[in-house]
Amino acid sequence: MDGELHLSDVELPDHLPRLNRGAHREDSGGACAMEAAAWLSGEPWSDHPTAVHRVIGNVARTVNDRVGDELRQTLWPLIVASLDTARPRHPILSLRLSWCAGKALAAAADHGDLPKAWMAVLEEHARLYGHRPSSIPTHRLRSLSAHQTER
Repeated sequence: MDGELHLSDVELPDHLPRLNRGAHREDSGGACAMEAAAWLSGEPWSDHPTAVHRVIGNVARTVNDRVGDELRQTLWPLIVASLDTARPRHPILSLRLSWCAGKALAAAADHGDLPKAWMAVLEEHARLYGHRPSSIPTHRLRSLSAHQTER
């Protein structure tokens, strides 16, 4: 395991719900990045899914709320790559990941590429914890397809 993360390893369905800025009710038809992550992981509706490491969730919420609508729609691979990143508390590794997040967000904001910060934190998480992105479970893809046909 080389710790390197490749978003090309993340499988996505052809049609995905539209991502929006801010928090939403489950029945509103909108979702932010972390609400979508909670939904994909089968958790109750929340913008703080337990399946996502808290530092990655913080970065995701920041990126989701600060990018434009068009760029926000390209965040799906990062959302899926963030699933199953939660780990038992390990203060030193979490501190290192938080430090990485701060640096990555500052650098990305300077260069106008906030999604790059999210990717940098995912890469550091992969390096620290040995995490590889997993595919969306088949039953969640069926749920996603049903959600699309309802709209």
